[in-house]
Amino acid sequence: MHEWRRVFVTGSGRLTLLTFFGAWVLLFHYPIRTAVDLIANSSDAAVIRSVLGDFGFKQLLQWPVAELSVFWFAAMLLLPFTCVLLSSDQFASDRQRGTIKFYLLRTRRSEFILGRFIGYASFFTMLLMGLVLITLIYSNWRDPELFQLGLYQGMNTFFFLVVWMLPFMALTNFLNVLMPTGKKVILVLMLMYIVLPFIDYIALAQWQINLQFSWLLPGLGIFSTMGEQGPELGNLIKPAWQSAIYLGLSLLLFRVRSLN
Repeated sequence: MHEWRRVFVTGSGRLTLLTFFGAWVLLFHYPIRTAVDLIANSSDAAVIRSVLGDFGFKQLLQWPVAELSVFWFAAMLLLPFTCVLLSSDQFASDRQRGTIKFYLLRTRRSEFILGRFIGYASFFTMLLMGLVLITLIYSNWRDPELFQLGLYQGMNTFFFLVVWMLPFMALTNFLNVLMPTGKKVILVLMLMYIVLPFIDYIALAQWQINLQFSWLLPGLGIFSTMGEQGPELGNLIKPAWQSAIYLGLSLLLFRVRSLN
């Protein structure tokens, strides 16, 4: 409830929510709508299919609902940044201000950690549901006959995106245990995406050792999850394990860490 009150009660939270949906409505109305029109145009589709095939994105043109394929592509690029920004300060500022001690008078540490994670996850799930509904409205507006196909593909896309974004929130949850502020959480996260792949590259190039540190980073290999009719739900095993590992580390470290 803390996360929901922060958004719906405070003026800054409502402004953030309005800006988020406003930005996506503009994306739907201009670039996404333009891309869908190009895909739907048979004369342009051949050229686009050739270009996307060169980059490995040819499957997107085979999805039944063009709006959902373009939305999925945009979401996989933009939503991780949104997710990290929204969940970067799950409780770091509370620990710095000392208010976390007040919360822990009424709840266990494990309940506090899981509660904050579930709160942010449920809030982000609501945002994703709103975006998928907007996408379905646009597709039904263009072609009402796509309603049934769009509903099925939209449910798969929604479920996929929710699970795919969970490790980002679990990782920021873990970094909140270590870092004093949300800004430092974002900074450390950026360094992880730079340093860990570089270590993998050096180890493989110099010593032929495959460390696979990049496995710790959520969101890598996003475009390999494209299926013929929608996102491949079988690729959700990795983000599920990443979420479980980071939450487990958060619980373990938060139990022994000082609150100061």
